[in-house]
Amino acid sequence: MSIENSVNVSTTIDYYNQNAGEYAEATLNVDFSPMRDRFISYLPKKPHILDAGCGSGRDSHAFIQKGCLVTAFDGSAEMAAIAAELIKQKVITASFDQFCPETLYDGIWASASFLHIPYELLAESVNRYLKFLKPGGIFYLSFKSGIKISVTADASLRV
Repeated sequence: MSIENSVNVSTTIDYYNQNAGEYAEATLNVDFSPMRDRFISYLPKKPHILDAGCGSGRDSHAFIQKGCLVTAFDGSAEMAAIAAELIKQKVITASFDQFCPETLYDGIWASASFLHIPYELLAESVNRYLKFLKPGGIFYLSFKSGIKISVTADASLRV
């Protein structure tokens, strides 16, 4: 099964397309600077970062403000549009399966986005994205905490 054909992923994309404005408003000012700063500290100067599942563009915007080159994508066309407006550059609309890089990255930032990948496809997806890194590149992943797998009200996969 591909990620794109998963029922949970389709439901998740529908959720974000229908609630993009509210979600962006709720998450835009969440302070992730400690994690972003630590991530950047491991990268070369003026790194090229892939923001995988960029959501509102909050982190892409912060990286750009710090002098990073950013490629951003999101599975939700509505979220990608909001992010593009914020970061003043194109944001690709693509699922995790669909995204195909044109270059390699110094770092990949996947903040609470890979949690949308079905658990049984997670290792395969991580391994695929590791190939998008330059030698010595850094891959940041974050997940919601918990002890079971479930689908939350916002159609997120919770582990």
